Amino acid sequence: MVEHGTVIRVEGDFALVEFRRGSECARCGLCQSSPAGTAVMLCRNSLKAVVGDAVKVEIGSVQLLRGSAVVYLLPLLIMFIGYALGSRISENAGVLVSVLALLLTFTAIRWYSRRHGLSLTSEIIEITEPWRAYP
Repeated sequence: MVEHGTVIRVEGDFALVEFRRGSECARCGLCQSSPAGTAVMLCRNSLKAVVGDAVKVEIGSVQLLRGSAVVYLLPLLIMFIGYALGSRISENAGVLVSVLALLLTFTAIRWYSRRHGLSLTSEIIEITEPWRAYP
């Protein structure tokens, strides 16, 4: 996945890049979003971009698949396990336990991602408009 954004802060070998949220990433949850319709992501800054540079950022497919699996597949797996455990009591208990397990899993993922963030590796792959080129 490749996105275009602007460097808003540089921290050592990393840069904080701000993006305008598109329709593709609206529900992804991999970036930290703001109410203004933008998202920010900490990216590896091997090209030494500076604040104000317009950059192209790539999120590796392995990391994107891992994040998607955590957000989408893990809750389904936990829901099925909850149903299997609850259905030993009764059909209604199975449904109730599966819904509760699904809600608890979504809550745990949200809490963890807000507290620790998802461990994705994104990297600035091109500086499209260097800030320092302007007078």
